[in-house]
Amino acid sequence: MVLYGPDGKGANGYLFFTSTNLLAWKVESFLPGWYECPDMFKLVVDGNPNQTKWVLLNGDGAYRIGVFDGLKFTPETALRRIDWGGNFYGTQKHRDD
Repeated sequence: MVLYGPDGKGANGYLFFTSTNLLAWKVESFLPGWYECPDMFKLVVDGNPNQTKWVLLNGDGAYRIGVFDGLKFTPETALRRIDWGGNFYGTQKHRDD
């Protein structure tokens, strides 16, 4: 699970959690410099289901592409934007499955 929040040291960003029972959660990693409404999803690259990348999306539509090992997201691109308008907020990918 990914949530926006503080790291306990004064920085805000995305916290990545794991749980074996959905009751007790453990913080696995932290990615600073993000805010509110995170979304993260996997995309197939070049139509090959064995080759994937993860997209980490901010509430304002800013995103980075990278790898996710189940505990930590490692960005591979600079921060990109999908919209430059003044009223774009709370983006979430529509789930097809």
